[in-house]
Amino acid sequence: MNYIGTEILGGRAKKAGRKVEKRNLHNILIFKGDARRFVWEFLYDETVTKFLLMFPDPWPKKRHHKHRLLRSAFIEMLRLRLVHGGLVCITTDDAPYRDWIIGEFGKCAGFESLHDKGYTLYTGHLPVSLFEKRFREEERELYLMEFEKK
Repeated sequence: MNYIGTEILGGRAKKAGRKVEKRNLHNILIFKGDARRFVWEFLYDETVTKFLLMFPDPWPKKRHHKHRLLRSAFIEMLRLRLVHGGLVCITTDDAPYRDWIIGEFGKCAGFESLHDKGYTLYTGHLPVSLFEKRFREEERELYLMEFEKK
């Protein structure tokens, strides 16, 4: 399986790239730039089995919501790129953002949540990110949302 990570911040992208090189991992690439651009310009329709979005920025102030990644237009892009039965997995520590994301997925046809409430508590079975580590140290509740393309 191949993995492609996107990171908009140059320093974080370089750090991730150095870790990939140091560990001699040939199935991982890091794209420095906006995930929306990457998904739209570099991926073909129905070629991705899973999108994993780990702790995307919640942009909590209402006037900044327009910057949120998981808006319905981006969700539609993800749907086009996923194979039938493919998954979008999202982790967050922000309950209002969690609920907002569930609402955005509700606006888009073609997805079904794998969880009755739209989410479950996140138990940490995915790779540990810097943000997950911080949030666990702060004893925050973490949430997992999983949506399957139907």
